[in-house]
Amino acid sequence: MGLRRWKRIGVALSIIWATVAWFYARHVDLDIHSDVLNAELTRCVGLSSEKEQSDCIKRAREDFVESFQADWLYISALALAPIPICWLIAYGVVVLTRRNRRVVDSPHEPQR
Repeated sequence: MGLRRWKRIGVALSIIWATVAWFYARHVDLDIHSDVLNAELTRCVGLSSEKEQSDCIKRAREDFVESFQADWLYISALALAPIPICWLIAYGVVVLTRRNRRVVDSPHEPQR
């Protein structure tokens, strides 16, 4: 038994959503971390000695990589969390629609 049409559309939309949302969340997160890195590097350039500058730049880059790697779980959760919620809503709509059709299509007996 194959998937019904609405389920096939739902699977396709879920895959598209997961992909686009993941890349979008990653892009936004990268922008935020890049702004922090740029501010830190600007601060590093203002230091007096060259040794302090190079140490500061090295630490800033390490912090950038470390903080960006730590956000993978957050990015994935942000991209994937809406999918089961939307499926539950879709199933609810289908169940309510079928129930309403049954009530409308069934012959009503007059009440005495």
